[in-house]
Amino acid sequence: SKDFLGFARVSWRELMTPGVKKLKLKERPGYRGNKSQRYAAQGVVVIKITHEVIVHARAYEASHLPQRDVFDVPDAYCLFKWGREVLGKSSTASNQLDPLWYGPEKPASFSVPLDPEEDEILFDFLHVEIWEEDLLSQDDFLGLVSVSRLDAAFPSPGVPHYLTRRPGMSEDPAPQGYAELNLRAFYIPFGVAEPK
Repeated sequence: SKDFLGFARVSWRELMTPGVKKLKLKERPGYRGNKSQRYAAQGVVVIKITHEVIVHARAYEASHLPQRDVFDVPDAYCLFKWGREVLGKSSTASNQLDPLWYGPEKPASFSVPLDPEEDEILFDFLHVEIWEEDLLSQDDFLGLVSVSRLDAAFPSPGVPHYLTRRPGMSEDPAPQGYAELNLRAFYIPFGVAEPK
């Protein structure tokens, strides 16, 4: 048989505060066993509470994209990455220097920890890469938008992001233009389903 050693209760207020908690073990409530089977629980249990939000990301538009070829206006699309993980890809906006992506495609969704472990800091950015689709050769990189963990978890709508090179990719051509993203963050309480 299994021996009961004690129980600990976590309040809702404690659940809403991330961090390490030390909880004192108690005798289980409502136990009706005889006195010879009861004993005073002792010791502590250590738990860690972490919080995260679910972020839905869409690309809305970009402006003043570079025209790499004088005879070729770019067919631009966006690639969404969280760290090294590819989250999704937008539709392709054909022949536009100021592309719009108001299509019905599903947004790229990912979870953002509000108190990440140290080894997760490297994956602490949402990267939105803008590429020119080329059916005859390799696609051309046009620019990058990087959004920090906190800016993704607590987004400010309507803020333009200027395009940059990819980190460590000095051979990337100098980008120009900017992009506007639509980031929606949802805090998921315990036991509640993610919104559609």
